[in-house]
Amino acid sequence: MLSGCLLVLALLAGSGPAGATPPPPPPVLVPDTSQPGPLVLRGQTWALETDEVTIHLRLVDDAERLNFIGHVTGLAIDPFDAPYDEPPRFLSYLVHIENRGKEALEFNPVNSWLTTNRKQILYPVGLTDLLSMYHEGGLELPEAYERVGPAVLEQARTVEAGKTLAGLLVYHVVDARTKSYQIDIELTRTNGKAVLFAARYRRPPKNEHGS
Repeated sequence: MLSGCLLVLALLAGSGPAGATPPPPPPVLVPDTSQPGPLVLRGQTWALETDEVTIHLRLVDDAERLNFIGHVTGLAIDPFDAPYDEPPRFLSYLVHIENRGKEALEFNPVNSWLTTNRKQILYPVGLTDLLSMYHEGGLELPEAYERVGPAVLEQARTVEAGKTLAGLLVYHVVDARTKSYQIDIELTRTNGKAVLFAARYRRPPKNEHGS
């Protein structure tokens, strides 16, 4: 099973045969606060807070993603983890939504896209996508992976008034040449009113790293 998983992970990364040059690591981008907007940055968490809704979004690393999956499912399993000593294959964001209004909120991950400055548009990756990737590699998705579903925002969900929703939005890593990207989340109330959330990230200037 281990060798099969590693094979699929190699396919996910588009890596070549053994000995080939590994793919470059994904760029390190940070929250972009250079432009005004309704969102505020609390530490590394983007927050939209109104009388009707609160939305928090934060980039998490592999360890934090595994910890969240364990908290939700009780499993120490991470289908999105990269092989040891290799760069990450996915970008993962922890999203928390609180409906503080009187109308239900409709969340659909199809309306949660990542757009880069290179005009690359990425949509969230779910277990259905992983299933297809495994099949492309001639393998079956491990049964235990299917139990991770509750932690991943893959299906459309309704957030009733006074309720909350938390989960992971997972994207493929962006191109190494990416300089900036934006994550848009669009929610819809049952009265037709839209709630828009847009978090921007950018490659930090060299002087921010002291170089």
